[in-house]
Amino acid sequence: MGALDNITRGLRRALRGPETNRDQRALPPGDADAPRHDARAELRRLHARLDQAAAEAAELDAALHTARAELTRLTERGAVEQRALESLRGERAELAAAVEQLRRDRGALAASLEQARALQVEAERTREALREREASLQRQRDRLEALRDQAITAKVRAEEARLKGLRERAQLERAQQ
Repeated sequence: MGALDNITRGLRRALRGPETNRDQRALPPGDADAPRHDARAELRRLHARLDQAAAEAAELDAALHTARAELTRLTERGAVEQRALESLRGERAELAAAVEQLRRDRGALAASLEQARALQVEAERTREALREREASLQRQRDRLEALRDQAITAKVRAEEARLKGLRERAQLERAQQ
């Protein structure tokens, strides 16, 4: 409000006039020593000062009006900027909340990723164990097939030996008859 104070002081100064004129106005009005034409000159000077003061007052009034309009404009602009600032603060709070949510999501995602990696390692171990189990089962099948083949071969030989024995006995019985 410094500008308004300056304007007010200027108006008061213009209405008051310079200090030297104030001293002249303080002379008693009935001074017989003052010539008449000096009074008229003084009156013209006072009218000129009054006109000048009125012009200065009009200028100061216009300046005051301009200052008030500028103050109103700046006040409105300040209110608009304050609303914009509040809006930006709200947006900032929303963005901060979104960033925090992203951090939490990233943490959860990192934990899920770590869990998925652990599951992948476990799945690979399980696959390896299954491969080893399949290999072991294949070896057992191969051994069982070999044992079955040996058993079949032994049965076939035993049957062949029995049949051979029966033939030989049948030949002996024929020969004895």
